[in-house]
Amino acid sequence: MLSLTVLGSGSSGNCAVVRTERTCLLLDAGLSARQTMLRLEMVGLKIEDLDGILLTHEHGDHTQGLEILCRKHALPVICTPLTQETLAGGFDKGRPLWRLMQTGAVFDFQDLRIESFPVPHDAADPVGFVITDEHSRLGVLSDVGFRSEEHTSELQ
Repeated sequence: MLSLTVLGSGSSGNCAVVRTERTCLLLDAGLSARQTMLRLEMVGLKIEDLDGILLTHEHGDHTQGLEILCRKHALPVICTPLTQETLAGGFDKGRPLWRLMQTGAVFDFQDLRIESFPVPHDAADPVGFVITDEHSRLGVLSDVGFRSEEHTSELQ
């Protein structure tokens, strides 16, 4: 069964865990690495339980713990090429194991099927996700900063 556990949400840091019995993904890494590890422990997890990090976009409240987490743990970071390009220059040491996906693409990660979709926000290539396992479907959307012309006309 697919579950979502929010570890932090807001301008001070966004971070959640999406998991099944076989897979455990960190959704964004906006808390400090220390806070991420503490909050994982609070929900019965360790950093070693994670199979990867899935990013919605590059803003600091979604990525501030990424460099330290990647320096200490070999976790694949799944994001769009524009998000990776925007973040890549900011890493002094812990270079992530990038796994790139295209906006709008569907891909498999272990027992999950992940579909990304574009999100109207002031970032390089912000995305939301629909994550599916064999029993459940979960939609994840954050930081919707404005409505596009397309979405505004749909509401009228």
